[in-house]
This record gives sequence, structure tokens and C-alpha cells, in this order.
Amino acid sequence: MARSALPLAVLALLALLGLGAAAEPPKVEVYARSHAEEGKENILHCFVTGFHPPKIDIKLLKNGEPIPGVKYGDLSFNEKWQFQRLVYVPFTPTRGDTFSCEVAHSTMPKPRIYLWGMLTRLLSCVWGNSRSGTFFLQVKVFLSFCPLFIIATKTINVLSDIR
Repeated sequence: MARSALPLAVLALLALLGLGAAAEPPKVEVYARSHAEEGKENILHCFVTGFHPPKIDIKLLKNGEPIPGVKYGDLSFNEKWQFQRLVYVPFTPTRGDTFSCEVAHSTMPKPRIYLWGMLTRLLSCVWGNSRSGTFFLQVKVFLSFCPLFIIATKTINVLSDIR
């Protein structure tokens, strides 16, 4: 009797662990393969991770319309045994066009759209990088990179020793 209860207990534990993972919506990153330049062909990526169950709908969009020729990477697991998938397509960034990734999953009440472009350029203007344990928060807003924002330049160095 005890031997037959062990597999049932393991299945129940796995089911409970799966319920906790199912409550969280997937994490989505939309990015270009290389530094994006207007008029130069690139690859648009939408990387979706941390979702369960595996059924998910991922679309790459240009100005709200599906982009033809999208390729789908294999559905795989991450280190937490949650699913992940890479979706990508060749694209040419052009002024005035909006590129995005639409994701629909059972953990979301409705599909969500994740933008590439203006938000990405804004974040690259605002956040600096990490060099030898010191973080530099650089608030630099330039007209050429962030045209919808006020021109301002301010650098705030936030020193932090992470050793």
C-alpha cells in the first residue's frame, strides 16, 4: 500500500508546483539581433519565457499587422522547468513604423503587446552600464535618440561596490 501511495504523492506535489507557475504571465523581451539602424536589415526577436502550460500564441507585428515569414524556435524549458520560446523575423527598421510582439497565454486576461523601438531607445538613453562593480546611472536624453522627450543631459553616478 505504501509503495502505491508514493507515486500518487509525487504526482500531487508536481501538480501543486505547476499551479504556482501557472499563475504568472510569461516574461517577454523584444529586441533586434544587432544594433538597429534605420534602413538596414536586421532580425527582430521576441523571446518569451517563464510560462506554463505550454500553449501560447506569439505574433510579430509591424504597425499592428502580422509580419510574414516569422520563424519559431523550438519550445524548450528553462532552469525552473518553465517553457520558453524564441520567435524571430528579418526586418528593416524605418522611421514611423512600429514593431511589436503580441503574446496570448492562459495566465493573461487578454493578449498583451510588447513594443520594440521607442521604449527600447528611451531605456538606452536613461540607463547606463556596469563597469568593474560601479553602476553609472546616466540620464541622457538626446533629440536624435529620443525625439519625443525634452532635450536634457544629466549624469548621476551611483557608486556601489558589489563584491
